[in-house]
Amino acid sequence: QQKESAFVRKNADYHHCITPDCTNIVLCKIVNDDGAKICDCFKCGHTSCLTCGARPFHLGKTCEEWREERTQKETEQFRMAARIQRQFRSYLARSEPDRTRAS
Repeated sequence: QQKESAFVRKNADYHHCITPDCTNIVLCKIVNDDGAKICDCFKCGHTSCLTCGARPFHLGKTCEEWREERTQKETEQFRMAARIQRQFRSYLARSEPDRTRAS
């Protein structure tokens, strides 16, 4: 473990895989114009961006473009979940028996 850490410290292109529970050391290469580094781990099979942590790697997009797209998707998912929740509450309100009437 100490030898591996020393190797990584001395070689700027090698890094520990950022996938949790993976102990592999990977060669990371700059592939985007913004300097984003892709790490392709043969041990766990994941590709990731060393710069922003995206997994899988955002090939063809800058880190900023990937973040914006992810934020937009998360916002859309949040809105969809809220809409489903409202529809479900409306359904429940219509399907409950009228409790104001005396039996």
